[in-house]
Formats: sequence, C-alpha cells, structure tokens
Amino acid sequence: MKTKLTLWASMLALLAVAGVASAKGVSEDSLNKLLTLSGIEKQVKSLPEAMKAGVEQAKARAAQQPGSKLSAQDFDDIEAALGNSFQPDALLKSTGDAIRKKVSEADAKQLIAWYQSDLGKKITQAELDASSPSAQQDMMAHAQELMADKPRVAFARKLGKMLHATDDALKFREDGALAMYSAMSAKMKPGQPVDIKAFKARLDGALNQARPNIDAVVTLGYVYAYRNIDMASLKKYGKFQERPATRRFNDGTRAGLTAGLEQAISKVSDNIAAGAPHSQGSATSGK
Repeated sequence: MKTKLTLWASMLALLAVAGVASAKGVSEDSLNKLLTLSGIEKQVKSLPEAMKAGVEQAKARAAQQPGSKLSAQDFDDIEAALGNSFQPDALLKSTGDAIRKKVSEADAKQLIAWYQSDLGKKITQAELDASSPSAQQDMMAHAQELMADKPRVAFARKLGKMLHATDDALKFREDGALAMYSAMSAKMKPGQPVDIKAFKARLDGALNQARPNIDAVVTLGYVYAYRNIDMASLKKYGKFQERPATRRFNDGTRAGLTAGLEQAISKVSDNIAAGAPHSQGSATSGK
C-alpha cells in the first residue's frame, strides 16, 4: 500500500510540474503587441506631455506672484528634470516586467485576439480619443446630459470599481504632486535632502477628501468615452474585463506602472541637482 501511495504521489507531482511547464511565459512579441493594441504604450508615452502641462501651469501661477522663489528658468529646469525622470521607455519596461509575472503566452493570445476584434479596436480607440485635452473639455461641457444616462452611468460605475479606476486616478495625482514637490524643493534648497514624508501625509489627507469628486469624474470619463457604443457591446466588454486572463493583465499593468512611477519620482531631485543651478537669485538676475 505504501508503494502504491508513493507512486501515486509521484505521478501527481509529475502532473503538477507538467502543468507549470505548460503555462509558458508571455513572449516578447506577444507582450509588445499587448502593450500596443491595448493602448497602454500610447498612454504611457503621453505622460511627459501631461507633466509638461503641469509645470507650465505652476510656472504661470508663479509669474503672477511677485515674491515667487522660483524663476521661469527654474521651472524650465524642473520641466527638464521631470522629463529625464519620467522616461516612457523605462515606464514601459517596468510595466512589461510586471506583466510577465502575471500573464502566460496563452493569456496573451486570448487578449490579443480580443483587442484585434472589431469591438476591441472600437473600445480602445474610444478610450484614447477621450483622453485628449479637447475631449476633456467637451466632456465637462456635456457632463449633465451624460450623467443623465442611467444605464451607462451604472455600467461606468461597475467598470470603474472592477478596474480600481478611482484608486489609480488618485495614485496618479499623488505621484504627480510628489514629483513636482520634490523638484521644487530641490530647486529652492539645493544640496539639501528632500523629505517628502510630511508633504505626503498632508497630500494623502487632501486626496482622501477629494475621493468622491475624483470618483465622479472617473465615472463621467467612462460614460463619455463609451457614449457612442451600444449597451449590448458594452456588456460584452464588461464580460471581457471579468475574464481571469484580463484580470491578470490588468493587475500586472497596475503593478508595473506603480513601480515605474515610484522609481521615476525617486530620480527627480538627483536630476535637479545634476542640472545647472539657477535657483540662487535667478528670479532677479535677468538671465
């Protein structure tokens, strides 16, 4: 009996090993296709422009404050430092590395087939179109009528919850604020270490208070993005998001982007220090 049990255990072990071996890791070709077809590559490559827009807004506000400690040149340096820190290729690598840990080649084939379908292409393009600055303005201008469409609002809320969209939106805002604070602190106090713990604590409190508003904007964003897609198709999209392979892909994407953004933030003050120092008296130097 003992021999039979031992043999049975050995067979189970072999089957388990075979199962693990059959779950082939995602290939480089499939990974690149996924990043492109899903729109992730394009969205990540748009981050530098989003960072630049944030710096330009801060620069404009500073120009209206006579006692500003940072000059126009300082903000140009900050923009350059953020650009050097938030490199799209590095963010995509971090994202890809995390996806590899979650997604098998079989998962990737399934996902690629969906993204290459007519509905997959339509959904992805709608999401990319809705992310442009002009689209955001149009969305806010039609917010009231968009939110009056109860079935689409219900779908948007369900999708947002499934994708942790509000958490991601808050995290992105936090990362942007931390990067900006790190850059400005390094400029105003060159040579001194930047301690962002106290600032992060205040920021977390502000973001928690803003959560309901951010959640509402996220819902509105989904309703706007999919406004021209029929509800039957949206329900199919919802089913796609519920698939285990899709969940693994989404989890890998979120983890990779989070890690990549945190690495980028950690480089900001060093990149400021590596640049030409303009903060000491530059606001009045005329240079």
